[in-house]
Amino acid sequence: MKNPLNKRIFRAIKGEAGKYMVIFLFMAALVGIVSGFLIAGESLKTSYDESFEKYNVEDGNFELAAKADDDVISAIEKENVKLYENFYVEENTDGFDSTLRIFPTEWT
Repeated sequence: MKNPLNKRIFRAIKGEAGKYMVIFLFMAALVGIVSGFLIAGESLKTSYDESFEKYNVEDGNFELAAKADDDVISAIEKENVKLYENFYVEENTDGFDSTLRIFPTEWT
């Protein structure tokens, strides 16, 4: 005996094709958006983790009132800290909302 549901299924799909098409498009778009967020999140996490090794990232910055003595520099470097001299002067510019940073031509 033949199953009467076989004809009914095709008739129901044909009669309500618009509804099923909207449901299919909505589900396809939702799957695309979610998978895009997951892939982008993993990619950004990987890039962020690799950036510390790939780029020169400063751990800190401090300023002294006068040039440090050799004893102070050696004491700080014993703590596994690299020190770099970075002498400059900051001047406000007239008429502009900015600051001019001036570096010496020769390091002393």
